[in-house]
Amino acid sequence: MGINRLSTSQRLSVGVASTTSTAISIGVNAVRLAANVGCHVVIGDGTPVATTADAYLPPNEPESFVAAPGQKVAVIRDTTDGFLTVTELTR
Repeated sequence: MGINRLSTSQRLSVGVASTTSTAISIGVNAVRLAANVGCHVVIGDGTPVATTADAYLPPNEPESFVAAPGQKVAVIRDTTDGFLTVTELTR
């Protein structure tokens, strides 16, 4: 994915119900996801809904994912409530 610049961040609550971010901004090509608890995430168009069948993000291990403008990130907890930080990345 190369080196990217950090841009806007938003903090989502991670709980028993899926939580969805705002739409990813124009000019963004990836997002960095960092959570303080294990959780499941999905990135998609419209209003994605995360389930425990989606990709697992371990606690305190940030990862970057390709994402397109207009898409949103959805998150749901694995076993414990916490938070997820979604940081937009630009070239």
